[in-house]
Amino acid sequence: MTFPFALVGIVLLALLPGGILDMLGMGFTFSHDKLNHAVAFTTLGVLGGLGWPKQKLRLVVFVLFVGAAIEVLQATPLVARDMDMIDWIADFAGAICGLAIAAWTNRIAGGTR
Repeated sequence: MTFPFALVGIVLLALLPGGILDMLGMGFTFSHDKLNHAVAFTTLGVLGGLGWPKQKLRLVVFVLFVGAAIEVLQATPLVARDMDMIDWIADFAGAICGLAIAAWTNRIAGGTR
């Protein structure tokens, strides 16, 4: 049940205009943009992989679609942030790492669910 909340939080943070992030004291994270993407999508991969361990392919496709949508929406005048395909690659790498962590965790916990 945590996955939907994390997804909404990540999408909201990704689509907030940069000025609002600065006001919230989160503007410093722009210097680590690729790392932010990788960590956010690792989180989604872990939560999705733990929640739906038999749906790995669907999760990857869904998360990649979300990452692509974020990048396209960031380029709109309303959001006024940068669209960067390298961010999308970081999303993919994070999601794969997250799914691997979830699979390892499920194996260690003794269940493949």
